[in-house]
Amino acid sequence: MTDIRLVDNIEDEYLMRAEWVREYDGLLASLSETNLTVLSGVGTVDGWRFEVRGDTQEAIAAFRTHPQENSVSIDISMVHALLPVQGDSFELTETQREALVLAFERGYFDTPRESSLEEIAAELGITQQSLSSRLRRGHRRLISETLITP
Repeated sequence: MTDIRLVDNIEDEYLMRAEWVREYDGLLASLSETNLTVLSGVGTVDGWRFEVRGDTQEAIAAFRTHPQENSVSIDISMVHALLPVQGDSFELTETQREALVLAFERGYFDTPRESSLEEIAAELGITQQSLSSRLRRGHRRLISETLITP
């Protein structure tokens, strides 16, 4: 490390800014060379814990192998896939997406509800039973695509 400065502290937590020597072949070199973003880092007497984010699965895979190739000991405790960006379909049909978005916009999911199945179904030009089915299938798809790990 060539420089370290205290940026801020609150009670026993500190925000530090550090400049690292480029020739260092440790963990930070692995992070840098694989283009991962460090979201947080916490150092204790037991070691460091980093939360990092990669743009691609390839970047994460490269990060897993780079430290080993440079004799750096790491323990990866969790890997999470990011949810698709806003606008992705989550494999919803267009009619499911349309029904879910309209129900949300009309306050159907609010408590208390600001609209009814009957009102939303009429706006879509379908029966209440069809709308209920679209919402149920859409919810199932959203849950399976976002909350359930394969």
